[in-house]
Amino acid sequence: MLFNIYKYHTEPESLDNFNDADMNIVDIFWNKYNNNDKELLKRRKAISKYPSKATYFAHSVLNKERFPEGEEAIATDYKSSYLYAKFIIKGPWKMGEEAIAKDPEYAYKYAKLINDKFPPAEDTIMGSSYAGEYLQHLEDIGKKIWK
Repeated sequence: MLFNIYKYHTEPESLDNFNDADMNIVDIFWNKYNNNDKELLKRRKAISKYPSKATYFAHSVLNKERFPEGEEAIATDYKSSYLYAKFIIKGPWKMGEEAIAKDPEYAYKYAKLINDKFPPAEDTIMGSSYAGEYLQHLEDIGKKIWK
């Protein structure tokens, strides 16, 4: 059993690692129960707060089913959002597009995943090493950049 010292301290924010405490606890039980879906299911609320853990939970523990409790956190991270769209949603996922659009690599991959243009990310993609690949993708699907 884990002892949460932060819960019993009068000024928990003054303790070392206060800002990382929740994630550290999630990491501890994630490592402990990595191959025990039953135990991880009991901890879904804590897992739902962390994008990468929530995405992996949906993929591995929920057998590629949606994880509504974790979607808000997932949508804050470009990589988790892309992976969630690819492996869980299996197509466009509007909720994660804002985060995905911030990273040129994952924005390009997302455009390929949805087999379409990805206008919110075009400036980001075109200012990166993925510009040529994106233009080729648009040509392959018969579309032009910037309307």
